[in-house]
Amino acid sequence: MNKRTILVVLLAAGFLLRIAFLLQFRGTIYFDPAKLDKYDQKTFHVWAQQIERHPIAGNGEAFYMAPLYAHFLALVYAISGNSVFFASLVQILLDVLAGYLLYLLGKRLFDEPTGLIALGFFMLYRTFIVYSATILSDSLILFLNIAFIFTVYKALDTKTWRAWLVCGAVLGLGALAKPT
Repeated sequence: MNKRTILVVLLAAGFLLRIAFLLQFRGTIYFDPAKLDKYDQKTFHVWAQQIERHPIAGNGEAFYMAPLYAHFLALVYAISGNSVFFASLVQILLDVLAGYLLYLLGKRLFDEPTGLIALGFFMLYRTFIVYSATILSDSLILFLNIAFIFTVYKALDTKTWRAWLVCGAVLGLGALAKPT
């Protein structure tokens, strides 16, 4: 089997594992963030709905959690009509894209087999599978962290101010997504 086929198989397997988990997970009480009192899922869900209703006006209080994920979720909700399932699908796609960026990093820093091995571990790691379908900021933070490292190496390769600007923007988004 050639390396391109292995790459496609790993990406497809990771995507299908995440979809299979999502289809099983949506049948549980933990899928509906509105029912999870005192959990972060409900906090993000309610916060995103408030942002969707009043995108400009805040309540004047300081954030006690990082604001990017709630705004990201509000955007996804606005597109999908507050669909938690659709939000999970978007996060799954981000997770698969993060895996692909990790593959590219492994390939750039070492060699293609290293990138494929890193991708394989990433796609099969159960914690990443679970968080990719859960209304929590972890999958967005993971994507932004991997994207930041990827953009750093792109900027080092291209040596243009635009590449460094993209790198800084991704880092800034990552800072807005990580609560601590």
